[in-house]
Amino acid sequence: MHAGWALWLLGRPAQAVKKSGDGLALARTLAHPATVANVEVFVACLQQWCEELGAVEQLVSSAVSISTAHDFAYPRTMASMLAGWALV
Repeated sequence: MHAGWALWLLGRPAQAVKKSGDGLALARTLAHPATVANVEVFVACLQQWCEELGAVEQLVSSAVSISTAHDFAYPRTMASMLAGWALV
């Protein structure tokens, strides 16, 4: 997920989205709830920068669900803020 952000900042959005997708797939394979929720939030931020509303909505919905089930305050809060952006 951090490599995706780095690629975005280097001006390589297509590579950033691909790398972030790879990171998200790995996180989901590991099936560690805290990791998945945090990666979903980071990838949702990147998708926000790309103005991909549908992707943001899907990612934050999942992150909020996982975070609520496991009482993870940070990813739940970040996902809620991104959900607000998507709503507006």
